[in-house]
Amino acid sequence: VYDMLILRDGSDESIYTRQDDYDELGEEFWGDDQKVLVDFSPVFNADKMKSRILMWHGLQDPISPIVHMDLMKQALEDNNVPYQAFTMSKLGHTFGQKEDIKAHMPVLKDFLFDEL
Repeated sequence: VYDMLILRDGSDESIYTRQDDYDELGEEFWGDDQKVLVDFSPVFNADKMKSRILMWHGLQDPISPIVHMDLMKQALEDNNVPYQAFTMSKLGHTFGQKEDIKAHMPVLKDFLFDEL
């Protein structure tokens, strides 16, 4: 989750928002202090990031929908922070199965060794 505001107000349409008591749960877990939510949201703090960023996201992620990655990419671009991002169509909110992890490794290796 890169934007705590949309998680908290439910506009990211995560699986949590489908619960009848979402507002109560949200207040209990994240509170209602907008400043705190912004402070804990990477999307609002991209200007503070000093290193390259690597993101991957599962398109089937019900907990952190793809809108979070889209917003983070835009924030990084707006702040000229170098990043790489990729998605995996079958991946959810985990690293996936052995085959999925194998698909991550070449990207991770290239990212890590790119600057050396």
